Amino acid sequence: VGSRWNRFAFTELDIGKELVAVTLPSGNVLLKIDGIARTEVPSHSVPRTVVVCSVEEYVGGKILVSSKNAEKLCRGSASTATIRNRAITFTNEDVHLAPYTIPDAYLVNMAPKVVDSMLLRTLKFGDNEDDNAAFCPFSGPAPKFLRAWDNENYTGSYSYYAHDPRAQLIDATPGSTESYPRNALASSVGTCPRIPKTFLN
Repeated sequence: VGSRWNRFAFTELDIGKELVAVTLPSGNVLLKIDGIARTEVPSHSVPRTVVVCSVEEYVGGKILVSSKNAEKLCRGSASTATIRNRAITFTNEDVHLAPYTIPDAYLVNMAPKVVDSMLLRTLKFGDNEDDNAAFCPFSGPAPKFLRAWDNENYTGSYSYYAHDPRAQLIDATPGSTESYPRNALASSVGTCPRIPKTFLN
């Protein structure tokens, strides 16, 4: 509860990794990173395997990719192309995400609201207590997915969301010695400065 989940398929953690496009029998294209399906799209206009150069983290954001064999990897318009960061979609999750179970959940907006990102409020559990005790929404390789329903009764429609492992809870109580680890924030942010105590402050 309280963990952060994103509706977009790719994050800054994917920069430098290979994105592979696999054409499905339906004609749709499954986009994968590290062998794990990220989303399904109707079409894909770049080479089958590319390297992720940069990512805008929202649905519709720009993703700069480069041919893995480019002489100037991720540099110059001749060796790069732009695709869009798509919402996570699967027409057949049992096949594309097997053998990992995708749990049902209810998410709530952050305060202040963050575009295409939400916080986990509740998870749907079954009637078998033994199965519930062993259930973990974070099982399987990253990223972890869930079905986010419109309400806490898990009725209506749902969207797929992926866990954001960069979000961590830090004790900000005055006097706490905890500091923000680098992997708790986007790589472009870095860490919070620590100012030594002197007679001036």
